[in-house]
Amino acid sequence: MDPDLRSRTAADVLADVLTASADAALPRRDRPLVALVDDDERVLALASLALGKHGIGVVTTSTAASALDLVLEHDPDVLVLDVVMPDLSGWEVLRRVRDASDVPVLLLSGRDSDVDKARLLDLGADDYLTKPFSFLEFEARVRALLRRRRPAVPSPAPDGSRATSDEPSAGRVD
Repeated sequence: MDPDLRSRTAADVLADVLTASADAALPRRDRPLVALVDDDERVLALASLALGKHGIGVVTTSTAASALDLVLEHDPDVLVLDVVMPDLSGWEVLRRVRDASDVPVLLLSGRDSDVDKARLLDLGADDYLTKPFSFLEFEARVRALLRRRRPAVPSPAPDGSRATSDEPSAGRVD
């Protein structure tokens, strides 16, 4: 990883991601769109970078209470939702989203009990990723959900080559 990136705060990285260019920062409907909901700015910044490098548009919010508004306003192709949020339970957000939308939902959580995973999947989640996670797996799971929604989603190179460890996608979220 770039040494300069390590010394920067998550807020700095997020600001760069969101202001790098109007074209990259603003969602376009000619490309897939993912809505990210997480109270950890570091996750929002790194996930935005990881998805953006695949040509995937990203809209974010750091509050669970605004997640449903984000889904209704932007009609994303995938919703990535942290289960444990300070303002409202991800369980409740998932219930509200399912009442209003059929958007595929990838849940993120530090909880790794089979009971929690099964319950959330039964409540309408399409996939579940336990924190800490690698961005390689995160990207693959998002692309898999996108392929169900939008068949022309970018995939890894045919030779199976992946990002090097210098790229954000090779990192982990702890």
